[in-house]
Amino acid sequence: YLYTGHINITNKNETELLNILIASDELKLKRLTKLTEEFIIEKHHQFLQNDPVGILQTVYYRKFLVKLQEFCLELICYKPKILFNSDKFINLPASLLEIILKRDDLNLSEIEIWENLIKWGLSQEQEFNQEIFQWNQDDINIFKGILQKFIPLIRFYEISSEDYYNKVKPYEGILSKELIDEILKFHMVPGYRRTLNIYGPRHSNYGIINNIRFRTSLIEPSLSGPGIALTGSINRSWNAAMMEQAISLVV
Repeated sequence: YLYTGHINITNKNETELLNILIASDELKLKRLTKLTEEFIIEKHHQFLQNDPVGILQTVYYRKFLVKLQEFCLELICYKPKILFNSDKFINLPASLLEIILKRDDLNLSEIEIWENLIKWGLSQEQEFNQEIFQWNQDDINIFKGILQKFIPLIRFYEISSEDYYNKVKPYEGILSKELIDEILKFHMVPGYRRTLNIYGPRHSNYGIINNIRFRTSLIEPSLSGPGIALTGSINRSWNAAMMEQAISLVV
């Protein structure tokens, strides 16, 4: 491609396409990066569904791969157990976990999000005893430091009083006194107006998805332009059966 300006990406497998994408991004070949990214999303979405966590970790810190990043994030938010039930979850970088927990479209109950955050936090320090009642103050302080920036991302108002008592209260040592008092008032004072935790309830923006239909439009309506040949229609609804038609893209 560097010598001729031409490359056929339609005969490449998923791993080869991902390597082309990373290489073109590193070499700042913006046009090739853009077209390869869109082709992967459009034609190889099943590959992305198989390992969105691993792919997200590969591409997230590359600022020009925004569409692929968003595709993986939306897939994880729609099917969060892909992430939270994965062996990769406990090794997820803190920066990526923070981004996921900030999202309003994370399709999981708040208490499940809390439990998974605790699981992630416990895995970050090998010395932690899994029985919190055996912790000393140093253990609590270390755990608080690990989870400190994530606590404001938990929508505690969406956790029932029963779940709070059983699953959050044992870890109250990592919460601020102000937050504990606020949660207590919320559950005990009728009509109490919340004053902390700026995030509202989470909500899903997705319809019923069989073959992946996301709320955002990640593929541009047209890839036409100088030096680009595209034949076959692009299905904007991500319907796998319809996407079997041939797409020939030559850069």
